[in-house]
Amino acid sequence: MEKDILQAIVRRNHILDELIQINHLAITEHDNLSSDDWKHFLITRKFLIESLSAMEDQIIILSMYDWSTFNFDKEYRQDYISLNNNKDEKIYMVLEQDKTLESLSHERVSEINVA
Repeated sequence: MEKDILQAIVRRNHILDELIQINHLAITEHDNLSSDDWKHFLITRKFLIESLSAMEDQIIILSMYDWSTFNFDKEYRQDYISLNNNKDEKIYMVLEQDKTLESLSHERVSEINVA
């Protein structure tokens, strides 16, 4: 059971990594993105966020599943804590990127309204 939970957490962190990468790309290449590119970015980002939410639900379900066989050993505990600390750092990065993306999005809307 612990292995399944850790694998789900690793997958969740991978989704966070992908979200961070696509946000970074949109931020750094903002001025070079066409309107279609921006729409594609927003759709991809929405998909990643929905995937992240689904993975969080799966982690919760796995964590609650069959407590009778659950063995909370020290190695699992350390891995779990490490992966979740890693998640916290990634979430912080995504939130910071969101602030920048919000600003860029407003900028893009202003450009469209002027044109």
